[in-house]
Amino acid sequence: MTPGPDGRGGSTEPVRGQANMVSLAVALLLLVGAAGTAIAIAHGSLAAAEREPAERNVATDLADRLVSSDAPHVRRENVLDRNEIEALSVTDVESLAPGIEDRPFRIRIDDRTLLERGEPTGGTRVERLVVLAADDERTYRLDLEEDEAVTVPRRTDELQVTVEPENDTSVSTIRVNDRVLLYDPGGLEGTATASVPWTATLRVTVQAEGSDGTVAITATPETTAKAHLEVTVGAER
Repeated sequence: MTPGPDGRGGSTEPVRGQANMVSLAVALLLLVGAAGTAIAIAHGSLAAAEREPAERNVATDLADRLVSSDAPHVRRENVLDRNEIEALSVTDVESLAPGIEDRPFRIRIDDRTLLERGEPTGGTRVERLVVLAADDERTYRLDLEEDEAVTVPRRTDELQVTVEPENDTSVSTIRVNDRVLLYDPGGLEGTATASVPWTATLRVTVQAEGSDGTVAITATPETTAKAHLEVTVGAER
């Protein structure tokens, strides 16, 4: 160290210069590292931004087609046939929504997985409120001696009527809501099928001479329940 003019000490400029150079080098390394990380994040964000709209489009299309009235398992818009939707296959889904062919997907109703291919966890999820419908066959028996009428719930489009008179009893007329459904002045006997209004609750009455025998009314009303449909679609394989 070279003595200063006052004899107290030497110059520190070289040491400071070296420290500044080291600090500058470290700062440059940090800057380059941060830039590389930012570029990597940007590329990742761009890839995700490109992937997510495509996933959402495919998921939305599949959800829409699953509730469309022209799908084989749909009775009416948003009304799904319970048996048909539960029998859905991967081939059926690919036929409904061709864009799903190269992607994993999952279809759920409420808390049950109906169909799954691959592992779509982390993919795009689309939800729909739907109605599940099923046919519930019921037979109502009218005793001619005891009963005046039977009531059949709405949402059935036809009735199967079986008339079984006994002894000298003759059944001439079957009415539904005051409309003549079946008529034979010589007496009805055996089984016949007739169409009825789908939206109306039906009151079936019988006109007979005598009171021995029965009339059986078989109907298949539609029963429904609200449900939650969930579709999840992942990235292309």
